[in-house]
Amino acid sequence: INLNIIIHIVEDIMRFAFTKEEESFRKEVREFLQNALPNNWDGVAGNNLEEGASDKEWEFTLEMRKKLAEKGWLTMAWPKEYGGQNASMMQQVIFAEEMTLARAPGRDGFGIRMLAPTLMIHGTEEQKTQYLPDIAKGYVQWCQGYSEPESGSDLASLQTRAIEDGDDFVINGTKVWTSSAHRADKMFILVRTNPEAPKHRGISFLLIDDMKSEGIKVNPIIDMAGRHNFNMVTFDNVRIPKKNLV
Repeated sequence: INLNIIIHIVEDIMRFAFTKEEESFRKEVREFLQNALPNNWDGVAGNNLEEGASDKEWEFTLEMRKKLAEKGWLTMAWPKEYGGQNASMMQQVIFAEEMTLARAPGRDGFGIRMLAPTLMIHGTEEQKTQYLPDIAKGYVQWCQGYSEPESGSDLASLQTRAIEDGDDFVINGTKVWTSSAHRADKMFILVRTNPEAPKHRGISFLLIDDMKSEGIKVNPIIDMAGRHNFNMVTFDNVRIPKKNLV
């Protein structure tokens, strides 16, 4: 076999170049961000303005999120049956690169990356219909209720209880280091529903529809830089319908 032919074959195999379609998508994303971000944009808060953002920055984050949703980029990795694009891995990489390069806000770590995939696999059809569209449109902010004062990395030791009472669960306990709880509309939370089970069992995943529900109190935790992103959230006889069990 001709050595030059072998060299060309190896070059073709080893060529790590984006396709014309991928480069076109990169150009589209870059031009969108150039037009959507202010001329003096410095991305001071990085690409996650949920952390320590001022009210003005937070408003801009939500504005950008809705624009990304309108472009179909907010949920581009989702399956088409849930409103996504079944985007290729390379499209997702390009989008992430351009968003990070521009230090652009708008992506949704809680609703889109964490909750939605869980609902797609484990949620009921009613839950998917109720929650996924608003997440995809950027209409709702979720927060995560996992860590507790005595239960961080050892999440199986959590003590927040949810006791069945008729058609509801009644939640009592405390969550801590809850990012963006003061701005969240809803929460997905881990609670202990069977205190008799081994600590790594008897835990349930519930959806709280309204962070302003009676019995929920959000207490700010201010960090050393004077920023407010973390919170301690207490639950005092908070009633959640059983249909919200995932």
